[in-house]
Amino acid sequence: MKIKDIPVCFEICGITHRVIFEDHDQVENKSGSYDPVTATITLYRYSRGRKLTEEVIYNTFLHEIMHAVFIAIEEYDLSDNEQLVQNTANILNSIISTAKYIQHEDPNHQI
Repeated sequence: MKIKDIPVCFEICGITHRVIFEDHDQVENKSGSYDPVTATITLYRYSRGRKLTEEVIYNTFLHEIMHAVFIAIEEYDLSDNEQLVQNTANILNSIISTAKYIQHEDPNHQI
């Protein structure tokens, strides 16, 4: 997936979430963050002095979405479990990137 596939906003449980891009993570060496107070996902273009690929940025977007989802359903311990969050983001990325769609209204169309 590409950066163009990342929305500027979306809703989780009726709350609008924003997505913003910043060039560098100034505080820690990470590729993104989620702020539940402002419902904002921040994605960084550079981390640890290196430019991040579009694939890494997209996967980071999914990672931060999972933090937002777990917080929205008040599963704070799950949101704090970085391995679970990353594994779930990886699975979502696999589903989204391999999905096949019917391009027309033919109900008999076989993939």
